[in-house]
Amino acid sequence: MSSQEGKAQGLMIRKVSISQKEYEDLKKQKEAARLYQRKIIKLEGELSQLKKKKEINLILELLPVVDDFERAIKAAEERQDYPSLLLGLEAIRREILQILRGKGVEKFESQGQKFNPEIHQPLEISEGVEDLENTIVIEELRSGYKMGGQIIRRALVRLGF
Repeated sequence: MSSQEGKAQGLMIRKVSISQKEYEDLKKQKEAARLYQRKIIKLEGELSQLKKKKEINLILELLPVVDDFERAIKAAEERQDYPSLLLGLEAIRREILQILRGKGVEKFESQGQKFNPEIHQPLEISEGVEDLENTIVIEELRSGYKMGGQIIRRALVRLGF
């Protein structure tokens, strides 16, 4: 490409002279950059595989819970025994919470606690409440959870005095 062509395309082409040593150093740096790029791509692939494996393991832990649900539903349909169904559902809930605890997930209590916007999401506020800072949770509508001390889901709450 002539220097005229370069200028027409908005490029400025200029010849630069470098020593043989500088040229060799640049080649080494370029090769090192390629190696790092390949390593990054390989590590990204391995990370993706680890995430997928972790998801599969969680699913495999939850499938027995699904089996328990199916058995409980079938038994309730056959026997019309709703007190036993309730007991079965409670056992399944405990099993799920145990799996979550094994993953470091903990449910936290909100009812009766002072309102904290970091862990509580108000759905309803009693009449007369003007200052949220001095309210308490009078009802927990949906549980909140934390993992490793970090809130992963705020509790959905009703606030009052």
